[in-house]
Amino acid sequence: MCFVFSVKIMRSCGLQFNNILLLLYKTVIYITHFLFVSSLFTLNLLLFAKQLSLIYYLCHWFTILR
Repeated sequence: MCFVFSVKIMRSCGLQFNNILLLLYKTVIYITHFLFVSSLFTLNLLLFAKQLSLIYYLCHWFTILR
């Protein structure tokens, strides 16, 4: 109901409905792309921290074995 009302407001304001849909579509694509890239970035950070902790533990064990 609210969506139909907003469409009527958009048409009465002179905005084309197709342009609004295209804008919404592009916005959703940009948001999902940003979320995907940020999740990849945090995944890379987690893997990097895991590698650092592994290197730290290896060095720790080598110093104990000496």
